[in-house]
Amino acid sequence: MISGCLAFPVTLLPETVSIESIFHTAIGQRVKGRKERRAVIEDSSYIEKAMATDSAPVVPACVNHPEIETRLTCSSCGDPICARCMVSTVVGQKCPRCARQSSRARGTPDPLLVFRAFGAGVAVAAVGALLLLKVGLFGGILLAAGYGFLVGEAVRQAARKRVHSRLGAIAAASVVIGLGGIAVVLSVPLLAPQVLLFLVVGGGVAFVRASGVW
Repeated sequence: MISGCLAFPVTLLPETVSIESIFHTAIGQRVKGRKERRAVIEDSSYIEKAMATDSAPVVPACVNHPEIETRLTCSSCGDPICARCMVSTVVGQKCPRCARQSSRARGTPDPLLVFRAFGAGVAVAAVGALLLLKVGLFGGILLAAGYGFLVGEAVRQAARKRVHSRLGAIAAASVVIGLGGIAVVLSVPLLAPQVLLFLVVGGGVAFVRASGVW
């Protein structure tokens, strides 16, 4: 008689799986993997195209012909222009609007520019008058004209090479103030013939130069 029972481990067998179901499962996983890889590739190509489009430089269009892309710009105002409307000048290509404008100032100069021009004109007129009166360089009409030309040119340069009738008046006033002030300081009569000659001729030439007539 057996006194005890030997205990053996019992292993439960899994349920029977058909070969057909295993085959279909493998095929489905393979197809799914291919679709996922294709989606990743398509997404990557789309991202690359989008980045290339964003990084591409935008070419501006002509202000007069919006259908034409151009890299040319007006040398005065900076607007994009094309070869059809470009006007060649000695200072570069310009748009038709800027090319039609004359060499005169565009509009009335602003107060800051007027103040700068007036200061430069008075300074040059005073220094020139000091040399003329102190050293005795008074001469004829040509010297008076040269004096006025220097004052008018100083006003013109201080106004950034702009010309205007108001700047011409400032140049003439600079001659009167600079020459007259130095004459008063040095006790030179304002009605002296040479002083009057320089006031009239020099002031007139300064006005003509700064206003753009000459």
